[in-house]
Amino acid sequence: YVIGIDLREYHIVGVVLNLHGSIIYEEVRPVLLHDNAGSAVELIVESVEAFIDHSRVPRHKVLGLGCGVSGIVNAQEGISVESWILNWHWVELGSPLQERLGMPVFVDNAVNCLACYEKSYGNGRNYHDFLLITLGRGLGMAAVIKDTLFRGAQGQGAEFGHITFDVHGRLCECGKRGCLEAYVSDHGIFKTYSELSAPSEEFKAVGSDVSIIEYLLTRLQDGDAYAHETFVLTGAYLGVGLATLVNLFNPTCIIITNGEGHHIDPLVQSMNSLMKQHIFSILGDDLTVIVEDNNAVVNWARGAGCLVLQDFFSSPTEG
Repeated sequence: YVIGIDLREYHIVGVVLNLHGSIIYEEVRPVLLHDNAGSAVELIVESVEAFIDHSRVPRHKVLGLGCGVSGIVNAQEGISVESWILNWHWVELGSPLQERLGMPVFVDNAVNCLACYEKSYGNGRNYHDFLLITLGRGLGMAAVIKDTLFRGAQGQGAEFGHITFDVHGRLCECGKRGCLEAYVSDHGIFKTYSELSAPSEEFKAVGSDVSIIEYLLTRLQDGDAYAHETFVLTGAYLGVGLATLVNLFNPTCIIITNGEGHHIDPLVQSMNSLMKQHIFSILGDDLTVIVEDNNAVVNWARGAGCLVLQDFFSSPTEG
């Protein structure tokens, strides 16, 4: 068996997989990770031990742990270099977790983990080349080229969310101005709505259990013209960004996905329209775009578990 975990701001999503990649046990464990890097290793260890105990899988049969974390990750060293969502900077995870848990530990960017899931078990199975775009709290990307995850010279490539969309634009969480993520992430979408409808404090009153997008969808269903325009504009912003990717990579497939509580459907029409307008020449003629709306969060953790499975099945046989 292997364990996969996906680290979020206020919880850890964990799965136990068999060697076929099937989920044997899954759990979402409330854990405060945001701005809490100093306690991260201890909290992860406690959670992983709980997952093993609750799954009733014999501990000696666990081959290893795969860990997905947002932002820039040095996968070779197992270090979270920069996670603006978690507010982590140079947090060492791999070695201390391996020492505490007594098993191999693999750490990678969360979107890379999800791409591993898509390639092994999801919509990427039928493609040798595809791009995975994730929407929600941030804007992420992973590229699979010739069946291999693209990492760039430093092993940390494909930061789609931080390409410059407007040099004089909004301040992004990364500290720079005009990143596409500042316009297409959940908070970026609500910022657009606030700019169109005048600054509003209404969302604070709807409660933490209601996502920004669900709130705006309700406004859209109630006939709010500003909500409609917000989704049209956001889809257009995303479509222009996707056209840039098609012009650079010429992929056979783009998979656009998200997490529970995040919805892509309201963006699709304007996204497709602007993307087609800005794709160069014939580069998009054979392109397939797959939209996975309201994707299950366990798939991110399942992808992290795939890191262990890939290592296990690629290791040379002893003897």
